[in-house]
This record gives sequence, C-alpha cells and structure tokens, in this order.
Amino acid sequence: TAKGNHIWVQAIGKAHIQNGKVIKVSGTIQDITERIKIEKQLMESEEKYRELANSLPQIVFETDEKGNITFVNSNAFDIMGYTKEDFDRGLNTLQMLIPEDHGRAMENIQRTLSGETIGGVEYTVLKKDGGTLPVIVNSNLIGSKNKPVGLRGVIFDISEQKKAEEKINSLNEALRVINKI
Repeated sequence: TAKGNHIWVQAIGKAHIQNGKVIKVSGTIQDITERIKIEKQLMESEEKYRELANSLPQIVFETDEKGNITFVNSNAFDIMGYTKEDFDRGLNTLQMLIPEDHGRAMENIQRTLSGETIGGVEYTVLKKDGGTLPVIVNSNLIGSKNKPVGLRGVIFDISEQKKAEEKINSLNEALRVINKI
C-alpha cells in the first residue's frame, strides 16, 4: 500500500491472445488481508482447543446427532485402547458401551439432543481389548442454527472410586459379622 503496509491479495487474470501473442491482460485483484487474519485466528483457536483437550486426564469427545464419534482427545486412545485410525474409520457411541447400557444411552442421547440437561450418567465402557471400565459421562448439546447437531462432553474414569466403594462395602460387611458375634 502507499503507507508501506503489507496486504494479502488474490489476483485472477486472463490473457487475451491474438495471432499467438498476448495483446492484453485483464483481471481483478481483491484484498483478502482480513480473511487471512481471520483464518489465522481460527487455526490458533483450534490449536488452543486441541492442546487444552489433550492436556486433560479425562476423555473429551464429540459426536454427531446419531452418536457417531467425531472427535476424541488423545487420552481416549490410552484409556480405551483404540487407535486414532480406529476412530478415523468411524466408531459409534454404542460400540464403546457394554450391550446392557445401549438402551439407556440411546434414551439419554435423545433427551440431551432435545435440550434436556441430564448431568453425569454412569456407564460401563467396553475397551478395545474386551475389558470394561466404569465411567461417568457428562455431555451437552451442540447446536447449529437452533438445530441439534451432536453432543460434546467429558468421560471420567471412576474405576478407583469403584474399588474404594467395594473395599468399604467389604469392610462394612466384616464389621456386621463381627458385631453379630
């Protein structure tokens, strides 16, 4: 520019040829500096979101309205044993849960998609190796133009909490037996 500032431009031109020679060139030049700035801000925001999600010890996820998983943070790979390629090929929420939880999960997905706030729900996750993991799932509606398009949430591993509960129950049972004696 005349002020010495740099700008980004998009140029589209057309050569006019007569008798095999270029006789003139016509076209347009458009200032796209603002668009480039916005794209850069968007990429930085996405990177910040990804770094934040990957820094959490929990699983962060997103699904579409059918329950197909569209995003997971890196902890999902470690905790559940699936690879990035497994997720990229496409996994559904129900594939990640034991069969006994399918009906309740579908009902809760529909309730959340209709705008209801459910809060933390306990499920049993089915890991890739066939093992299971008790979890609490907190999810929220993702909407676009007042239309539900999916869910976003966090999965908390509660296996240590479950082990502690079992130990407490076992100790309480032992105390009941001792009290009877």
